[in-house]
Amino acid sequence: MPKENPYGYGDESIYACVCPSRQEQSAETLDKKKLILLELCDTEQNFLKALRLITETFCPKLQSLITKEESDLLFTVLQKLRPVHETLLSGFEKWVEGDKLPNSGEITRVFMEQKDGLLNYGVYAAKLPLATEKAKDLQNRSDLVKVFQTLMEKSCQRFPLSDLLSLPIQRVLKYPLLVKELHKCARKGTSVSGTELGTLESLMALLEDIAKYINATKGDFEAIKSVKEVEASLSSYTGPSLLQFGRYCLDGELKVKLADQAQPKSKWVFLFEKALLVCKKVNRLGSDVRYCCELQVMVATTQVDLVTTLPKGKNAFKITNEKGEVLCLAKTDELKNRWVDAINHSKELTLPREGKKGLHSFELQNFDSPSCCDACKNLLHGCYFQGYTCTVCKRSAHKVCLSDIGKCQHKGPVKGNSVDVERPRPDPPFAIRPQSVRQHNDTNGMEERLKHFTWYLGKMSRIQAEQALSKMRDGVFLIRESDVRAGEYAIALKWKGMPKHIKISRQGNRRFCVADICDFLSVDDLVEYYQHNTLGNSFPGVDTTLRFSVKDPEAPLPSGGLSSVAPVSPTVPHTSLSSSGHSASVLPSYRPTLLSHHPTLTVQHSSVFHPAGSAMAPLVPPPTLWGDVLFAFIAECDDEISLEKNTRVKILNKGDREGWWFGEYNGKTGYFPANYVRSVEQ
Repeated sequence: MPKENPYGYGDESIYACVCPSRQEQSAETLDKKKLILLELCDTEQNFLKALRLITETFCPKLQSLITKEESDLLFTVLQKLRPVHETLLSGFEKWVEGDKLPNSGEITRVFMEQKDGLLNYGVYAAKLPLATEKAKDLQNRSDLVKVFQTLMEKSCQRFPLSDLLSLPIQRVLKYPLLVKELHKCARKGTSVSGTELGTLESLMALLEDIAKYINATKGDFEAIKSVKEVEASLSSYTGPSLLQFGRYCLDGELKVKLADQAQPKSKWVFLFEKALLVCKKVNRLGSDVRYCCELQVMVATTQVDLVTTLPKGKNAFKITNEKGEVLCLAKTDELKNRWVDAINHSKELTLPREGKKGLHSFELQNFDSPSCCDACKNLLHGCYFQGYTCTVCKRSAHKVCLSDIGKCQHKGPVKGNSVDVERPRPDPPFAIRPQSVRQHNDTNGMEERLKHFTWYLGKMSRIQAEQALSKMRDGVFLIRESDVRAGEYAIALKWKGMPKHIKISRQGNRRFCVADICDFLSVDDLVEYYQHNTLGNSFPGVDTTLRFSVKDPEAPLPSGGLSSVAPVSPTVPHTSLSSSGHSASVLPSYRPTLLSHHPTLTVQHSSVFHPAGSAMAPLVPPPTLWGDVLFAFIAECDDEISLEKNTRVKILNKGDREGWWFGEYNGKTGYFPANYVRSVEQ
């Protein structure tokens, strides 16, 4: 019979003494299935004796001698579990006393009826370490030593209360192992139907699911404890409880420049799943370190970008939301990347990309009671921000099940972040789209667009790309079209002295991406994004942006020149598209901004090379336009973006299509109805 304890609760030898297994008998004497059921019944009887000893002997005697808090910690959950196991034992005894062995459906029914009661073990497992330590303290308390000795002698029990407390959790985790033995026995039988095996497999899955719930709940109690410790360290904090912000993820010292400060100052930053707190460290003589919260940023509405314009050695990144920007400087490049990755991970946890599929609007949710996933029907494990709920149709799911949940089933207006007032939807933006946008789906059109950029070298093999980068510095890149698959593109990048190749994937013949973090309407949009955001978020070890075009004057190594790619003279302009869609002269280091190809979108130049003596003045970027989202919008097409009510969207273009604006929201670009937002210039 199984003796393994995969979860490590307490001493397994104590369980073996209190709940001994039935001795193996030969198959000639007793049927194997009958033997397993007898063991299940016998061990349940022995366990219930120990449980009754705790609740009927120790509990009444000690209640008058210890505090209510101590009594609740030791006995309250056990008193709830006792009737559950008495009911299970009653069912087990019917199996072994009858003339006919139960089928798998009858076995499953007994456990299914007690499923909710068995979930109380989650809280019991979480409190077990504290309860065990408390029991040890009481057993050693001078006025209680004789009391415990007397109780053990009268009950003929050689194990103290502190050891007996681990028995219940060990017992519940034995059920999956015993049912597994039943399943093995059934598989060896010649007259067992497929339905019988399937039912036992479902029961095994149910008991394993309960075991996972129990262990996740134990972990969640630790997570809640960590959040409470952070909140206790805050001085004069008047904001919402930190428990509303989810699990603690990261904390540390950063230099932070707030909106009202001229220079960055040292701050202590706490990151949770849903929020980031910027605090001032307050050292008080003779007491623990305290923190004063100065800024609270909700992760879901932020955009995190690397800052490459500061001098070398400034490991900076910025956090942007509708209220403005916060500049952060880390001590090392590794620490900077760790913070950027952690914030992006928290953002993905809070509002996952898969949560917008099928017209849904899934958000990380804390469930007050045990709940199940509407996709896989298993439990949402744990007791703290266990899964996701759609704010529209109220369905729940694990993160891994979001893509399997199906389409949103909402009917009509609902409350919350969904559309609560009927708004007219303009004609779809793809109905009458400017020619420059329609060309995204045309290979020749894309080729025509890309040839104007200095980083695009046309059709080229991997070997030719590596030759082009052989004498370049780290961070130099080029975009090439596959020489064997027309219309497929790739990034070739020099990093740490070696060439790296990253395939650019096409989603639905429309959007381009290199990872699941962001997708774009064109290759040049993708390049623009990764010129300002590290590839390390998607490709560990490639912690760099696309720094230099292969034809950039700064691209070659200081000691050598270009290898197979001839340098472009800085005095020879290259043709590109102006904001009006016509040809214009742009110099080699020109870098387009996001969606610069749209007809009415003003082009921002992040770096423009001007020859000596040129009279051309630097171009000043236009003011940033934001839109207050008045009504929630759910995207229905690949080139649209969903918006949440009472947030802000960055407006990139107002004039591309009547009734629709183009913007950026949560790291994604696309169209949305103009009458759903109110523009605000900053």
